[in-house]
Amino acid sequence: MQKWLALFQIGPVQEFIQTARKTQDYWTGSYLLSCLCEDAIKEVGTDNVIFPAWATAAAPGSASMIPNRFLAVLGDLSEDDAKCAMKSAANKAKDLWTGISEDVAKKFEQKTGCDVSKGPFAAEWKNQIDHAFEFLWVLHPWDGQDSSYSATYQALERLMGSRKASRWFEKPFSPGGPPCSLCGQRLAVLDADPAANPPPQRRTVWEDWKNFRTKDFTTRFRDNERLCAVCLVKRLAPDCASVFKFPRDVPSTSSIAVAGFLKATLPLSSTLEADWNTFKDYLSKKSPVPKAAGEPWSGHSVPGLTSRHPLAEVEGDWLIEDTYERLKGIEGIKGRPDRIKEIDELSEHLKNNVLKPAKEEILVGNLRSDQMPSKYFAVLTFDGDSMGSFLAGIKTPKEHRSFSLLISNFAHCQVPKIIESDHAGFLAYAGGDEGLAFLPLGDLLSTMSCLRSAWEKEVRTEITKQLPDAENPPTLSVGAVIAHHQQGLGRVIEEAFAALEQAKDFEEKDAFAVNIIRRSGAPVTARSRWVCKAIDTIDLLKTFVDCYHKAPDGLSTKWYRDAESMAKVLGDPPTEMSSTDRNALLGEGLQKLFAYESRRLLMRHDHSPAKENAERLAEPIASLRKGLFQNGEGNPFRGTMNLMDLAQFIADGGVR
Repeated sequence: MQKWLALFQIGPVQEFIQTARKTQDYWTGSYLLSCLCEDAIKEVGTDNVIFPAWATAAAPGSASMIPNRFLAVLGDLSEDDAKCAMKSAANKAKDLWTGISEDVAKKFEQKTGCDVSKGPFAAEWKNQIDHAFEFLWVLHPWDGQDSSYSATYQALERLMGSRKASRWFEKPFSPGGPPCSLCGQRLAVLDADPAANPPPQRRTVWEDWKNFRTKDFTTRFRDNERLCAVCLVKRLAPDCASVFKFPRDVPSTSSIAVAGFLKATLPLSSTLEADWNTFKDYLSKKSPVPKAAGEPWSGHSVPGLTSRHPLAEVEGDWLIEDTYERLKGIEGIKGRPDRIKEIDELSEHLKNNVLKPAKEEILVGNLRSDQMPSKYFAVLTFDGDSMGSFLAGIKTPKEHRSFSLLISNFAHCQVPKIIESDHAGFLAYAGGDEGLAFLPLGDLLSTMSCLRSAWEKEVRTEITKQLPDAENPPTLSVGAVIAHHQQGLGRVIEEAFAALEQAKDFEEKDAFAVNIIRRSGAPVTARSRWVCKAIDTIDLLKTFVDCYHKAPDGLSTKWYRDAESMAKVLGDPPTEMSSTDRNALLGEGLQKLFAYESRRLLMRHDHSPAKENAERLAEPIASLRKGLFQNGEGNPFRGTMNLMDLAQFIADGGVR
C-alpha cells in the first residue's frame, strides 16, 4: 500500500473542439469535454485533485470550464487498486459520453422515425461513438515525501508523453459513402452503408432528416449538411442531453461582428430606440425576406448586451449592408424581381432607421466611424508560456495546489469579466492557463492588453509572493485572427491557433500575434513582444487608432500607405549578403533612415495644428522597429508595417 500520482487526459481535443462550422459547435465541444472530465474527477474524489483547483472550478455551463486533464494523488492503495480507480474514472467519462449520444439518438428517432441504434446505420453509429475519444491515464508511485514530489511529477509527465505517443489501432471506420460535411474525417451517418437495400429506403431517411432539420432546428443546420455521429451529437446535444443544465445562448459570428456597434450605441437608446424598433418591427413582422431566404431574423447577442439593446435579438447578418446583396444571389430569390424588390425595401429600412441615425451621431461626436456595424470579427486564444518547465520546478504538492488555484482564479474570475463584462465578447472556453473567445473588431486590442495585465497581476505577481523560491514565473502569449463574418469558422479557428504559435516563436515568448484575413488579398501577420524597447506595443497601436479618429485634427491613414512605399528601399536585404552585413544594415543603417522617414510622413499627414500626433508617435514607432529587430524579427521593417496595418484595419472598422 502506497501513494500514487495519477495523470488523466481526454483527447483528441483539437479535432473534437476545432471541428466547428458555428460558434455553437465550438462552445458545445468545449462544454462536452468539460463535462466528461468533471465526471472523471468526481470518480477519483475532488479532494484528491491537485490540478485543476476544484474549489474554483466553475460548473461546465458557465463561461469558463474544466480542462480536459487532471492531476491527482491516490493514497494508500495497491497498484491494482490504483489502476482500478483510474479505469473507473475513464469508464465514468465513457459512460457519460455514451449516455449523451443515446439522448441524441432518441430525439432523432422521435423526429425522423429513424432509429440509428438499429438498421443499416447502427454499426457505423456505434463505431463512431465508441472511437470518438481516447481516455488516457498513467500512474507513478510516490513515497509521499515533499522532497521527491518534483522528480515523481516529472516522471509522470514523461509517462504521459510516452502513452500519447503510443497508438492502439482499433477497427477502422467503414469505407465508402460521403464524408461528414463538418469534420470530413468520418462518414456521414445516414450514408454509412452505400449498399443499403433497397435504395429508396436511404432516400426516405434523408428526406425525413431534411424535414427534421427544417422544422425543429432551423438555426442549427445548413441545407446540404450531412453529419457523422460525433458531429451530429455535438450539434444536437444542447437540445437533447440532460448534462446541459446551464445552456448558454451562443451568438453567431455575424452577431459578434456587430456587437461593437450595439455596445457603442447603447448609451444613445433614448435618442435612437424608436428608429431601431421601427426596423426590428418591419424585419420581424412585415418583411417576407427572412422566410424567403431561409434565414431567421432573430438570434443571440453577446452576454453583456442581451436584453439591454433593442437590436440585441436581431441576428447580426441583418445589420450588415452586404447581407442584402448576398441574398439576391441565393436559390429561390435569384431571378425573381418580386423577391429582389422585397430585399431592397428591407435594406432601405436598415439604412434609414439604423445606419443613417448612427452616422448622424458620428457627425455630432457621439460615435466614431469604426463603431458602425462591421463585417469583421476576431477570435482570440491565449496560453501560458513554458508551463512545463515551470511546473517541473515546483517542489511540493502544496506549491502545486497554490499555483493551480492562481491560474484557476484567473480563468474563472478574471477572464470572464474581461471578455464578457468589460468588453462585448463571448467566452467559448477558459480553463487554467488557456482559453478562446470571440470579439468584435474594436475590442480586440483592449482585450489583449487587459488579459496580459490580469495575468501579470493575478498570476505572476502572486507567484513571487506565494512561491518565493519559484524560478521564471510563466508569462502569457496571445494569438488572434481577424476574419470576415462569412469566413468558414474552421479555418478562422485554425488561424487563431497558428497566430498563437507565431507569438511563441519569439525566443522569450511573452508576445502576441494577430493574423488578418481580408476578404481579398494576402493574409497579414502582425506580431510583437508585449514590450519592445520599453514601448508597450498594444498601447502604441491603440494610440494610432485614437489619433486616426481625432477629427478634424487627426492623423490620416494615408501616412501608412505612403510608408508602405519605403518597402522598395527598406525591404529584405539581398540573400547573398553575409549575416554580419545583413544585421549591420538592418540594425543601424536602416534604423536611422526608417526613423527619419517615418517622422517625415507622420508630420506630413498629421492635421493637428501643433503636429502633436506626429510628435507623440514618431519616437515610439522608431523604437518599436528597433525592438522588433533585437527580439529576432527577421525583417523588422515589414514587421513594423504589419503592426501599422493592424492599427489601420481596426481604425477603419475593417473597411479599406
